[in-house]
Amino acid sequence: MNSNTFLAVTAALAAATAVAGAFDAAMAQAHCKQGFVWREAARSDFVCVPPEDRAAARSQNSKAANRRETNPALMHAGPHTCRSGFVWRDAFNGDTVCVTPNDRERAKTQNRLHGVRVAGGGTLMDDSQ
Repeated sequence: MNSNTFLAVTAALAAATAVAGAFDAAMAQAHCKQGFVWREAARSDFVCVPPEDRAAARSQNSKAANRRETNPALMHAGPHTCRSGFVWRDAFNGDTVCVTPNDRERAKTQNRLHGVRVAGGGTLMDDSQ
């Protein structure tokens, strides 16, 4: 690779990183409508939910270790395998916190409703992805 190509690739990577950082910053600046707060199931989770749903996400996170399978023979999904009766929350890509199936459905609904709960919003998110 010549120096011009290297500089072009480096500039493209820097631009992509800046765009991703700007997106995270924009999401962090997004305000929820009155009566809603960020879910905060993870540091970068800015889905707007009722306060009791944020408390539920925190409770689920605190119970995560106890809901993971510890028997190696039953770890079909590796170290993130949930114990029987629990499933991944899937509140965001990579969310492997183990919750009840009802809690996973609740997270899907929260994600779908986010668009109408954010200030200035008004559309439902497509949860078919």
